[in-house]
Amino acid sequence: KAEPARKMLAVLPFENLSPDPDQEYFSDGLTEELTSKLSQIQSLCVISRSSSMTFKGSNKTVPEIAKALKVQYVVEGSVRKAGNELRITAQLIDANADAHLWSKTYAGTMDDVFDMQDSVSRAIVDGIKVRLSPDETRRLGKRSFNNTAAFTYYLKGKAEIDKGTEDAIHRGLQYLQQGLDIVGDNALIYCGMAWGYWMMVNNGLGQEEDISKVDEYARKARDLDPELPEAHAILGWVTCAFLGNQRQAVEHFKAALAIDPNSEDALYGLAVVSSL
Repeated sequence: KAEPARKMLAVLPFENLSPDPDQEYFSDGLTEELTSKLSQIQSLCVISRSSSMTFKGSNKTVPEIAKALKVQYVVEGSVRKAGNELRITAQLIDANADAHLWSKTYAGTMDDVFDMQDSVSRAIVDGIKVRLSPDETRRLGKRSFNNTAAFTYYLKGKAEIDKGTEDAIHRGLQYLQQGLDIVGDNALIYCGMAWGYWMMVNNGLGQEEDISKVDEYARKARDLDPELPEAHAILGWVTCAFLGNQRQAVEHFKAALAIDPNSEDALYGLAVVSSL
């Protein structure tokens, strides 16, 4: 029996409507978090964050973007954060029919951010009429944070690290450490630390000890949460590029893809290892 075709979905960058333009890291972070959650649903093919981000600030229409990304469904929205007040608006569009399937505004405080994220992801799944397995239902409701301050430091840290300069990466690692100081062991923060040191090494800014830190933090993240695809993917990259064990790297990449079949890092890593 043939597998049913996976439904194609893109989560476009949520617009930052906050009075402070420096809150951009928050709207981008929520976009990435939503993309990551939905990517772990086997029957959805979610376009990578890097592909969707190319349309940030674009004046193209949703049908034009959907056509360019070859997707049927598009999620778009906005975030307004002012002090502790938070408002998230999201909508799901069937680009083929150019029809809104669902739209809602959530208003509250930062304390409500995790509930809002859960509500948005669940509404999207319901809107596309995706049937979840018990495991997928559990993972969709899983929370990596229960502290908003630590979550904010995590988003700030990731945003800085992604800038790729030595100063920005160091700032990002400091933000992540502040998050750890609040909540203690946390798989996503450890994964962010591993990513920061990987960026240092990959951009020619790091030394041998930074390679060890990539491996150390990725393993900590994986051990705390074996269902974190990013941890498996980073372990694949460090194993392939610096530890020279291609077979083990393939296992790490496959472990990431078993959880998140849309993992761009794991798919690319597997292609690189296969070409060696």
